[in-house]
Amino acid sequence: MPDGTDASDPRINPMCCDSARFPPVTMVVGTKDPLYPDCVAFCNKLKRAGQEVDIMVIPRAQHAWERFCQKGTVFWNLREEAFRRTEQRLRSAQETPK
Repeated sequence: MPDGTDASDPRINPMCCDSARFPPVTMVVGTKDPLYPDCVAFCNKLKRAGQEVDIMVIPRAQHAWERFCQKGTVFWNLREEAFRRTEQRLRSAQETPK
């Protein structure tokens, strides 16, 4: 981070956000991703605040795993499911009245 950046700024660190005001979340994360523990902790924080959270954990997947899977593999099928769930979340957000 650049000098003078506040690491507690919720735009940089979502763990510092007001969980009660956070929108519904779909999180897809692999168990081998270095961000996995933080992603799970963040989703749990949102759930404790009563927010809608859909977390999809991909066993043995690294960060950006979906970019490297091959068609016809288990990871390909998981990628398709992750994309479907993400698309569903985005469509739901578009349909929700403000």
